[in-house]
Amino acid sequence: MNGEQNIEQGGKSGMRWFQILYIVALVAVLATSVFFLNPHRVGVLDVNRVARETGIASRIDREYKARRQIAIERATKLQRDQAPRIEELARKVNAASGTEKALLQDEFVKAREEFEYGKLDINRDLQNYQNRLWMTFKKRLQPFIDITARKRKLDVVMDPSASVVYVRPAVDITDSVINVCRDYFTATLPLLEETRAVSPASGDEGEAPLAPIAQPAPAKAKAPAPAKSKAARK
Repeated sequence: MNGEQNIEQGGKSGMRWFQILYIVALVAVLATSVFFLNPHRVGVLDVNRVARETGIASRIDREYKARRQIAIERATKLQRDQAPRIEELARKVNAASGTEKALLQDEFVKAREEFEYGKLDINRDLQNYQNRLWMTFKKRLQPFIDITARKRKLDVVMDPSASVVYVRPAVDITDSVINVCRDYFTATLPLLEETRAVSPASGDEGEAPLAPIAQPAPAKAKAPAPAKSKAARK
């Protein structure tokens, strides 16, 4: 009986090893087919260099500095308008007592919070505006990246700012993308479409849609000749 049990156990152990070897072999075949028989072609694009060489980076920087000056003017006006009221409330709180002091304290806290929220809104508007400028540029650049990647038959395009420590020059498509998009990113191209001037007093601005990429105009088909009226045929 013990011999039969050992044989049975040995048979079961052999089956387990066979299954493991089969799985290992299958994984090896799949890895070979993915990484060797059909390797992924990777390209590298330095988006920041595209922005510099097309002049977009310097234009965005100038636009940001101009908008920052407007933000400074808004913050100065906010300080000028609300600081005296806050200081007056602080004096009243110090001079009051009892229930009146508690009410004035609440009013003072609300005034301070309103002032701080106003400053945060100004800073947030400035940061959002800068982000919109760069997002517009990258959205407009994307079709040119697509064109170049398809031409090079690339599967993936990476930006070296994403922690890439080595780039083989042959896979860098930055120059190619610059060549195909340089004529589009002219000095007269608006950085944002349909924007309105910002008032230093209010800081209002319109949310502008991103400008679409200019596509080649399709060939014009000949218009059919207008049908002659019955009177003209007679």
